[in-house]
Amino acid sequence: MVVLALLFNFVFWYVTLAHPQFGKRQLLQYNSTVIDCSQFNRQEYQHTCVMAPEAIEGPYFIDEDLYRKNITEGKRGIPMDLHLVFTNAKICFPLHEAKVYVWSCDSRGYYSGYTRFNPDSPPPSEDKPPVGDSERFLRGVQRTNLFGKVSFESIIPGFYYGRAVHVHVEVHIHGKVVHIAQLYFDEKLLENVENTPEYSEGRKVNRTKNEEDLYYTRDNGKDSIVNTKVTCKDGKIERIEASMTLGIDPDHERIPIYEF
Repeated sequence: MVVLALLFNFVFWYVTLAHPQFGKRQLLQYNSTVIDCSQFNRQEYQHTCVMAPEAIEGPYFIDEDLYRKNITEGKRGIPMDLHLVFTNAKICFPLHEAKVYVWSCDSRGYYSGYTRFNPDSPPPSEDKPPVGDSERFLRGVQRTNLFGKVSFESIIPGFYYGRAVHVHVEVHIHGKVVHIAQLYFDEKLLENVENTPEYSEGRKVNRTKNEEDLYYTRDNGKDSIVNTKVTCKDGKIERIEASMTLGIDPDHERIPIYEF
């Protein structure tokens, strides 16, 4: 049994480190707190050990285990395949079996469960409003695989009053919250998106740009802009692939903050 256990561990880490997701050419666009991977003789995986910026949870998180890959529920918008990889930044290895929650607003700025709130108006004054409906579009949960990866089929989020376009991510390990993030998008991409009728038609408020967003500027949002691969057809965005690798501390416990 001991021999089998050792063999399994060897195969697991050999396959993990050989996986292209952790290849030398996979570079991040942010460099907050860098852990020295050379102490583990894994200098080539230095990029997996960048501590990802943290953010507020916001008021619209719903603690429900909606395990699924496709979270669109038929919502209109530009399709987005979201690929996230999580690594233990203390030892430069992928996080396996971490529970990852993802949620965002739809192309019109509405959050499921809270559709009573008008996205063209200032948010309610209450800190954590109660869930008001049974809608659950653009929400999902997955557990990371052997390579620390989760993938969701979603849409590019829309915008709402006072906030830049973003996706919420929250990571749970052994029942505790260890990381909360908000992922942002490149402004040039968003300029094209907002010209799409699903996102702009009939709106009564202008989109808040990244640099105009309080939380983007305060919480190092520029270091949380996803990498994107855009597919176009007839001069219009047809779909995107968005990806990011986030190094986190699995022993760190976060207290969710609900401010808007």
